[in-house]
Amino acid sequence: QAQNTGMSAGAAIVDFLEVFPEELNRTALAAAQQGRLVQDVKAALPLVLQILISVVRGLEGSVRGGDAAFEQLGQSVVWRTRAWKAIQQWLQFGVPSDTLFVPLLDVCLQQLCVLAAHRLRSDGHDDDDEIQAAAAAADDMVSNMKVAAKYSRSVGTLVLEHLGQKWVGQILDHSARDSGHDARAWSAVAISFGETYTDFIVSGMADAGLSEHVGAFLQLMVALTRFPGHHGFDEDVSDQPLSFWYLLQEALVDYEAEAEPGAAAAVAAAARNTYADVLRALVAKSAFPAAATWLAADRDERERFASYRREVGDALLNAYYVLRSDMLGALVDE
Repeated sequence: QAQNTGMSAGAAIVDFLEVFPEELNRTALAAAQQGRLVQDVKAALPLVLQILISVVRGLEGSVRGGDAAFEQLGQSVVWRTRAWKAIQQWLQFGVPSDTLFVPLLDVCLQQLCVLAAHRLRSDGHDDDDEIQAAAAAADDMVSNMKVAAKYSRSVGTLVLEHLGQKWVGQILDHSARDSGHDARAWSAVAISFGETYTDFIVSGMADAGLSEHVGAFLQLMVALTRFPGHHGFDEDVSDQPLSFWYLLQEALVDYEAEAEPGAAAAVAAAARNTYADVLRALVAKSAFPAAATWLAADRDERERFASYRREVGDALLNAYYVLRSDMLGALVDE
């Protein structure tokens, strides 16, 4: 195929790896044949992922242990984007062990950091598709419920460590100044992690080894909740964390019922501090835009803002269940 199309051998391999999962899903096979083929695919998964990771890491230049041919292919944003999409396609077959999944997720999150650094240094948006594809692949990994059930501690700790790094806040600030460009992509992993690992996050509040990372993550979610702008007008990020605050409040109730009194008290205190910040963010974000902006808005913008304020109302109830009288006092003071 490479000779017939003028592709390099590396390009032909990546091209094949991108389309193979799709074609396999389309192919009608007997159950026995399908089962054998899926087993063969899973056996090949480590090698496949090694190839694709070599391509997406091409943005870094030469990487020790990588394949030079695929890294060279990865100098092209088009091929890096295709490799990210292929990773996402191959993940549907399932990663058989945490010894493969955790390092893979680690590399994916490292590459998001590399992409963020590249975006922070550049003025253009030539890598938009790559950012979207990379975020989608990492998002799929973090939101995998089966993985969360089996490897909650190892995956959860890894993600907390990555999301606590400075680049996350820096790229979100940059996106806010850039009219929210790609903000949903940059925040996708944090949102999915919060919604999928809620119980782990709650238990981590009372864990000496995790509490600092959990606190940093919760502040990141607060920052997303108060993302600059008016929702429906000039930003579409601040509604994304709202379901997390509901899930977190529910998880807090379950934890309090089962935990030792000392641990429950520590978690309750941390939760009150967090929800006090959430309350302030929600009150600020529910304020109407300036009169000139509102009058100039079209019907869709007004309806999106109205819908968002209804969601904020639900989130305020979750805050009340945690803060109780403290919330009423804070609202009176406001």
